[in-house]
Amino acid sequence: MGMLTYLTMENRINDLADRVAVVHERSQLRLMGDIAAVNEEVASLQQDVEKLALFTRSPTTLLVDKGVITHAELADRVVEIDHEDGLEDGRCGAGPGENPS
Repeated sequence: MGMLTYLTMENRINDLADRVAVVHERSQLRLMGDIAAVNEEVASLQQDVEKLALFTRSPTTLLVDKGVITHAELADRVVEIDHEDGLEDGRCGAGPGENPS
């Protein structure tokens, strides 16, 4: 291999390495942006769940405190509603892609 061929190959390899580094850096930045967006969505969903828990707990505790229902009746009703879709999974309704039995 001549010196000119060697230098040409070395330049090509260095150019390719530089291009790979640029692509890698861009993909890392895009990935970091995607992770930040997912973290924001998770935080938003967590706030929604906490609000839903508050709005659910308020009337149920009021009903128990006023003697309209007992804790046992409430627990029984939760289990009954959970079983309505044929799945005992602690959720109301089948999840995405799940078929009730």
